[in-house]
Amino acid sequence: MLEPDGRTLLLDALRPPPGHMLDAAFGTTYSLDLLSLLTAPVAFAMFDRQRADGSTALDPIAMLQALRENSGRITLFHQAGQVVVPPIDQRLIVYLEKAVYPVVPPKPDAIFHPKVWYLRYRDTETGSTSLRFLCLSRNLTADRSWDTILRLDGVPGQETIYPEMSAFADALIEMADRTHPLPGERSSAVQSLGADFAKARWTLPEGFNEIRFWPLGYDGQERWPFDGRIDRLLIVSPFLSARTVAALTKKRRGSVVLSRPESMDSLGAKALAHLAERLVLAADAVGDSPEPDGDGGLQTADNPPPTNRLVGLHAKTYVADAGRFGRIWTGSANATDAAFHGNVEFLVELTGRNRDCGLQAAIGDNAARVGLRKIVEEYEPIGDDAIPPTEEEQLERRLDEVRRAIGGLRFTAICDPASSDRWNVSLRGDPTVTKIGELEGMEILVWPATLGQGAAIKPSITGSLSTSFELSEDGVTPFFGVSVAAGDLRIAFVVVAELNGGPEGRVERVLGQILKDRAGLVRFLLLLLGNLDAALDWNEGSGGTGASAGAWASAFASDALLEPLVRAYARDPDRLRDVERVLTELNRSGAGSDVLPERWEEIWQPIAEALLGSGPQ
Repeated sequence: MLEPDGRTLLLDALRPPPGHMLDAAFGTTYSLDLLSLLTAPVAFAMFDRQRADGSTALDPIAMLQALRENSGRITLFHQAGQVVVPPIDQRLIVYLEKAVYPVVPPKPDAIFHPKVWYLRYRDTETGSTSLRFLCLSRNLTADRSWDTILRLDGVPGQETIYPEMSAFADALIEMADRTHPLPGERSSAVQSLGADFAKARWTLPEGFNEIRFWPLGYDGQERWPFDGRIDRLLIVSPFLSARTVAALTKKRRGSVVLSRPESMDSLGAKALAHLAERLVLAADAVGDSPEPDGDGGLQTADNPPPTNRLVGLHAKTYVADAGRFGRIWTGSANATDAAFHGNVEFLVELTGRNRDCGLQAAIGDNAARVGLRKIVEEYEPIGDDAIPPTEEEQLERRLDEVRRAIGGLRFTAICDPASSDRWNVSLRGDPTVTKIGELEGMEILVWPATLGQGAAIKPSITGSLSTSFELSEDGVTPFFGVSVAAGDLRIAFVVVAELNGGPEGRVERVLGQILKDRAGLVRFLLLLLGNLDAALDWNEGSGGTGASAGAWASAFASDALLEPLVRAYARDPDRLRDVERVLTELNRSGAGSDVLPERWEEIWQPIAEALLGSGPQ
């Protein structure tokens, strides 16, 4: 338990069971990197492959098919104003435009901070469904901190056991409605997942026999998960507040805190003197430059560290001795006042035998150097009293408030044609929970995320935040970058607008840009037809080394395409209908004539005609 040598990748945790496909999913995060979200559909489609060094190779054509197949089944909720600005040349984010929804918590000064996934998979043979719940401490970003993940697998049941699971799902829809309402079909999918999870029968991790779910703050009500017997407590939290630490550990002798040095320094030695131990990650367990994570202030780092080492503590876990039992709470909530008195958070509580999941099992002892003892060391705060925030820290907090205020506007982007290939895009952010006066006097710039900050202009702020741009068809997007400056500090983030009247065919053009040669189209069609290994190996052998008609012909000569086409007609004609949709999209984008060989119709036409008939029996 909490074994630092055990590593789990989010992609592996999202991956469907053998023989299953994704049916529906939603996730929540505080901060969001759109490029990190792009990898989730790859996990659902199992199109990622390991390089020789163990890293993951993401093929752009495989990612394209994974996005086409699964992005419509995923809904992602995030704290409004907490999206990292993506690279301007990332075309595939067009597939995420209808999957991302900003959220404003019920309490205006709170933040939306849960990190969970509700996942439903469908057996491709029987049609039966299975469920998976993930509760994490990490955001959906490129951050590489020390984090935790809890995975539960289960099946739908008949009776409601966990009503809080459906209440949380319903509340997500309500919170998103304040800034960016969900379409009916997505709202229904989220509600359906919530209903299934309320009735789920979960298989608990080994060593545990009871479970409770603790969504916090989603309805504006405060809940305290730490009721019942607690003899002593281990707190693992990167951020601390004196009142919450005291509430958790006072009169519980032998309690321990594992946190960051700067968090302990901010509280002072007196606030932590009653603890048996004050621990931090050892110097050899963290990188030289801890990366900001966004939970406790500004998120300024857009790129992951250059190595595979984990950087900084970001886990939020509480371990209690309770007589013969051990209790663990894990999830998103820091040991701070905000986490338990306003923020939207999610914790899961597990109970088992003390020897398996109590404090000693989690942290071990100094002599044995097992468990967390492998990576921690003792720490004493640098002063007795709390350290007040510096002027720079106060300015950072002010910028964060403005970020959330801008994110809390309801943005719409209205498109009107300016010429044959140019569009006027009017962006408007209307106040809902945000008072527009909070933004006056701030240095604010806005730009379409497709163009980069060089296209930024100053918006008008008179009753609403508004501006307009003239863009090419490829530049039209619902994602807009925003920067806010105060003093020498500046932050940049993305807001998500509801796009109205945009040019048709933007998705098709992306398809045509990526499938720019015949070899690429061969690989894509193989993916559509279910020949995963052949598709990912194409271009690695002699059969697909070029874009010529010869390379295309070799695909048929080697039965790389012809055999899967015939097999799909006999066994799974829906795959051929997907091929037909792709060909239609390519022709609509204008790329069809470039990548389809002259004699393609001789091969495809008989199949298309058969599909229009009764189909195979």
